[in-house]
Amino acid sequence: MKTKIGREQIMRALLSLFLAFFLWVSATANTNPVKTVRFTNLPVEYINVAEGLVVDNPLEGINVRFSGTATQISKINRTDIRAVVDLSSITRAGEYTLEVVIEGLPEYVSISDISDKYALVRVGNVINTSSGFVLESSGSLAPGCILLGAYYDDVQVSVIGSDNVTENIAQIKGYYDLSGKNTTFSTEVILAAYDAAGNKIDKVTISPESVEVYVQVGQTRMVPINVILEGEPETGFTVEGITLSSPDILLAAESYLLDEISKADTIPISVSGASQSFDAVLGFDLPEGVSVYSEGDIVAHVTIDKVSTKTIVYNNIQLRNVSGGTTGIITDELDVAITVMANADILEGLDEESIPAFIDLAGLEAGEHELTIQYDIPDGVTIIDTTQKTVNVTVRNE
Repeated sequence: MKTKIGREQIMRALLSLFLAFFLWVSATANTNPVKTVRFTNLPVEYINVAEGLVVDNPLEGINVRFSGTATQISKINRTDIRAVVDLSSITRAGEYTLEVVIEGLPEYVSISDISDKYALVRVGNVINTSSGFVLESSGSLAPGCILLGAYYDDVQVSVIGSDNVTENIAQIKGYYDLSGKNTTFSTEVILAAYDAAGNKIDKVTISPESVEVYVQVGQTRMVPINVILEGEPETGFTVEGITLSSPDILLAAESYLLDEISKADTIPISVSGASQSFDAVLGFDLPEGVSVYSEGDIVAHVTIDKVSTKTIVYNNIQLRNVSGGTTGIITDELDVAITVMANADILEGLDEESIPAFIDLAGLEAGEHELTIQYDIPDGVTIIDTTQKTVNVTVRNE
């Protein structure tokens, strides 16, 4: 028997179905609700960059908010998510607006918010150039110490980067720290690029990235100056004296070297053929590793005076070093005189007592001997002539 379905029954069935669906949706929402998660500073990758091109202004990172059910959101792993800008269509330098594409999202997870959906990309030409570099110090050495020098290999560095960036490089520079140092040391110095205003320039690659620097630290010491002369003035002239603009000089070196120095010898000053006074700027003959730290030149005034001569006649010649048990007798008639040269002040007081003449009998046996007449010559006096150079002496046993 057929049953006729009425309109009222159909409505009841639809209402029951709707109610069942509503209850299912409510249950599902309660057990697997919609959630969001936010990733901050997500790295941006620039892919398919043509050879010879480089991105000048890459994004440091972007912020992205993702939405999905709790089940799907739980599947998101930061390491699986990529923010990508594809430059496969870019073939020359310039500025382009390109989409930032998020890859690696699980199914049914969507992007609800992104800080940079599109990026203004500045593309430059890659430049590889060579450059020198300079090193500068920072900080202060320990009290009483000085910087003697910083030594490093003289190498050329390679700088690679966009032409838009490298054109602003004024200098490649590195800094080494002296703070509190009191001994010589070595250090690795990182090199970086700087513009004309002294601002550091990033986004370039420098090779080598660093250099090894040997920094020599020392102390100072004041020592007396020892003037060295060489040669002889013109005949008839003599060196009367030397006056220095400073009697001492400040030297710098590592402490173990300074401990061995008591004076500073000059590079020899030539007086050869000099007939008048002159000034000479001093140079110094110093051990390796020792340098002059005094400021300014030190000048020596060398006084050259014309000398006078004087003849001294001898009435007596001394016999010296006569052996015990012997006597010595000069058997020649004496005609002994010498002509000496010196400046006037010295000559005035010279006589046979201030320049004694003598014969040395040391070690002589009895017999006849021809011996040289000798003289005790004071400083600043030169013998230029003699009337008799030898005498005959008889040595006898007593």
